[in-house]
Order: sequence, then structure tokens, then C-alpha cells
Amino acid sequence: MALPSRRGRALALAIAVALACGCRTERQSQLVVVVQSDMRVPEELDGFRVRVTGGELEEGPPFEREFTLGPGGVTLPADFGVVPRGGDVRRRVTVAVDALEGGQTLFSTRAITTFVAHRWLRLDIFLAYDCVERAALCEPEQTCRLEGCVPPEIDDLPEFDPGEPLGWDAGRRPACEPGAPEPNGCDAGGLDSGLDSGLDSGIDSGVDSGTDSGVDSGVDSGAGPLVVRQGGVELFAEPVSAPESSVAYYDYEPCGGRTGFEAPGRATLFVYEDSNTGSRSLIFTLSSQDAQDGQAEVNVTGFGPGDPVIFSDDNPDGCEGNPTELVSLGGGQVHGDFRWRTHSDGGVLALECPGAVTFTISNTSGIDELVYVQGDGELAALDLASPVEIECVE
Repeated sequence: MALPSRRGRALALAIAVALACGCRTERQSQLVVVVQSDMRVPEELDGFRVRVTGGELEEGPPFEREFTLGPGGVTLPADFGVVPRGGDVRRRVTVAVDALEGGQTLFSTRAITTFVAHRWLRLDIFLAYDCVERAALCEPEQTCRLEGCVPPEIDDLPEFDPGEPLGWDAGRRPACEPGAPEPNGCDAGGLDSGLDSGLDSGIDSGVDSGTDSGVDSGVDSGAGPLVVRQGGVELFAEPVSAPESSVAYYDYEPCGGRTGFEAPGRATLFVYEDSNTGSRSLIFTLSSQDAQDGQAEVNVTGFGPGDPVIFSDDNPDGCEGNPTELVSLGGGQVHGDFRWRTHSDGGVLALECPGAVTFTISNTSGIDELVYVQGDGELAALDLASPVEIECVE
């Protein structure tokens, strides 16, 4: 997927199995799982499936979700968070990740571990090329990892630091050269000899991180990371950022905004930070220029005192900024009733940090999808029919 030229700070994609509460007053216990691979995407690996289950006494169904890699899909490394059901940190959890190619499961790797109260722990899952063949040789009580067939249990996980790069670049298999001898031949497997350089995950199992989250630790505003939640999905994000106001970034011209993320039939949502001032805003756009007519209702709740509406896009007839389309109803709630004709719509809302707001879109026509724009410009698909919570964490 081609990305707009204007990008903000990078972020690590996060997918979480979460029972989240926007009213938390302390850090929630969580595993942040980092998925990485030495396999070429999408030629050798075009997707992965996450399966999360509890211990023998765990009630409720397991979590399972599949993700596509490559253009328009998820980018590795991918972080996803797992929280204990009911907040019970005594529970053990099994996290399994299936490597997929062409709709088929190449192999699976899993980890069994525990939580620690009020701590975010890092669990690395590496989809190793060697496991394509090696996994079938592992015993049932083992799992295939970078270092071979090993027990799935992992203890003493390190702390997860969202402001620290996760990465290494050494050790990735080079592009294959047909007919060349190992290690560059197309039949050669495994990793090159530089694999061990620069690795320091501190994980007892020996599964080193091999990842590079691109998280930018230089947020000047002092605000914490963003957490975007929808049902069982979380994104740990940095905002889109530029040295201009949110209204200037929205770049309104008659009949719509020009953020660069607009597309026909798409509702777009993201947090924006003015890097000059550190102030943050919630920006949403509806459809794009030269698209079909449409309409949508938007409700956003959770604001503090005052009117958070910074800018309201135009009405369908005059194509001029119309403050009546997006209004504050008081009590921390904003309501928008949007209608457009062959152009886009949207608005800009002020965000407080720390704090959390919930965005809901309904009664839509001319809108087929809802996406969240991550700090590096990558798009994360959301469910159009479900509320989205956006929290700025201390």
C-alpha cells in the first residue's frame, strides 16, 4: 500500500487479547509479545495466526485471529499485548503463533508463561525459517524456536519498554541467488553467521528479539504512549506528528481536508501531535474528494470540561467549514452529523493527556471501512461497527 508522503513518528503495531477498562488508575498486568521472522515477506511468509489460551482451569473460549503480511497488511515486527482474564495474574497463558503461506500453516511455535502484577513483560516469538522443516521433528512436549526444539515454558521475562528500540538488523537471510552455493543459494536454509551479533533480549529461553519496533523515544511533549483499543484489539502507538497545528495539518480546502490519508469509502482516525507545542488532537476524516455521496454520525465521549471541537468540516451544500456539523453536547460528549456530496468530511478534536476518549461511528452510507493511522503512516483496520477507545497513558 502506498503511504502518504507526510509521516509522523513510527510506532510498534500491537494486537491484544484484552479485557480493558478505560478507568485504570495503575498499570495493567500485561505480556507484550513481539513477533519477528527471518523469512522473506510475502514470498515465504504472507501471514500469521495468533492463538491465546489459558491454563487447564481457564474458562471461556480461546482467542484466535489471523493477520496478513505484505502490502496492505501487518508489518513485522508486530507487538501484541495479552492481559490476564479477570485481572488474575496467577493464571498461566499459552501464546501460539502459526506461520502461514498461501493459506497453509507452515509450522507453529508457542510459549507458556505467566504474568507479574502491574508489570508489562516482553515475550519474543520468532518465526524461524529453519522451523519450516525442523518443527515436524520436535516432540509433542516441545516447540520449535530459533535455537531448535525446546520446551515451551518461559519464565523470568524482561520488562517491556515502549520507548526502547526492539531491534537488530543483523542475521536476516540474504535474498537467494538461484544456483549459488550456501548460504546465499535458494536451497539454503537458516540464518547467516551474523545472527548472534548485537542480540540481548535477556530471555532465559534463548529466543532473542530480532525485532525493530521503530518506537521513537524522543516525544518532546512528555505525554505517554497511546493505546488504541477495540474489543480484543490494542495498538500501542505514537501519534502522527508534524511541526504545525492540527488545523494546518488537516489542510482544509473547500469540500474537505487534505491529510493524505483520505480514500473513497474510508473513515480514517488518528491522533495528531504538533511537535512545536506537544499538543495532541484527534483527527477523523470521512471518505475523500471525488467519491460518492455519503453520511455518517460520529459520537466521541470522555472529554473533560470545555469545548474540545477545534474544527468542523463543511456542510454538503456550501462546502465551507460548518461548525454545526460537529458540536459539543456538554458532559464530555461530542456529536457529529455529517453529510457530503462527492467530497470528504471530518473534524479535529482536542485531546487531554493523560485521558481516554471513545469514538463511535454509525448510520453510515458511502463508508465501507474504518482504519487507524499509525505514527509511521501505516494503516490498521478496525471494525466499523464497534466503538474505539483511545487512551493517552502516563
